[in-house]
Amino acid sequence: MWSLACMLFELLTGDFLFEPKSSDVHDKDDDHLAQMFEMLGKFPTEYLLSGKRSSQFFDAQGNLLRVQESEFCPLWNILTEKYRIKPDEALAFTEFLMPMLHFDPSKRISALEALNHPWLNMPSNYEYQMNQDEYNEFCSKLRQPEDSEASSERHESMVRNSNIETVDNQQYNKMI
Repeated sequence: MWSLACMLFELLTGDFLFEPKSSDVHDKDDDHLAQMFEMLGKFPTEYLLSGKRSSQFFDAQGNLLRVQESEFCPLWNILTEKYRIKPDEALAFTEFLMPMLHFDPSKRISALEALNHPWLNMPSNYEYQMNQDEYNEFCSKLRQPEDSEASSERHESMVRNSNIETVDNQQYNKMI
């Protein structure tokens, strides 16, 4: 299911979901883990430290050893801001992909569950990207305070479909 999510992202955007690169300080594996953390949140520490090679990448608190972690940037933000996917379409696609990208394979959505996801039954929308005027309006709305009920609803949806166990409203508002 993880691979399917990566392929669907690539089909929609033309880019890899994760494209790790090595540097003088870290290798591709380090960068791959850092990119996963940035989009999906941190692995649960007990799960993370149970791997055979975990000590090569993580300290005892579950922090990456060689890569400075960046701020959390949810998939919805990437789709709307980088790829200019319309917010409703981005939210539906995010809700479809995130259960496939759960760090714990036993908690990932099954193929049958994925086939029944509402995103697959949405009306065809071949104009899923924002034009320049729509994008400018979208950006101006991001800078304005959001009504708390809509913010809370979107927050609950993102938490429900992410690897993050709990994110309070203050943390969530920093993400968007």
